[in-house]
Amino acid sequence: MSDTIMAHNKKNPGGAPKGNKNATRHGLRASGLPKGCLYLQSQLTAFRSYFRHELEAKHGTTSMYEEAVLQSATRHETRALLASRWLRIEGEDLKIEHRITLTREIGNATDSRDRCLRLLGLDRGKVQNAIDVLYSDEPEPDDPADTADKADRTPPKGQQGEGR
Repeated sequence: MSDTIMAHNKKNPGGAPKGNKNATRHGLRASGLPKGCLYLQSQLTAFRSYFRHELEAKHGTTSMYEEAVLQSATRHETRALLASRWLRIEGEDLKIEHRITLTREIGNATDSRDRCLRLLGLDRGKVQNAIDVLYSDEPEPDDPADTADKADRTPPKGQQGEGR
């Protein structure tokens, strides 16, 4: 075997070539979060995937423009979550002007996020708050099996409120 082939195999012993884009969906990435804020990544991933699912349900697929607007909405949501975290952690030590500035920034980020969602046509209708959907104890209302199961657990009239 030649030395060139041996040298190449040592650099990349297996798998896909470096720089390969096989699994790339759209190429847009969110920037990294500061230390201590990595837990927000799961919330942001849920936010983005929920609205991507809504877009795909509405249009069948997402365009590059829709992905870019969704990326902007995710960045604005990141800004709001980070500002909320900093206000919660540092709020007691901050001067009132700085607290007001952080509160204003939270509102501005939320307004910007909502503008992005409005551009995508996700501001009205059946779209629910993604966080509420994720942490809801109630099943989706359009599933008949869930409604029947709930009816089985409802006590008959006259027995409600007994034993209290």
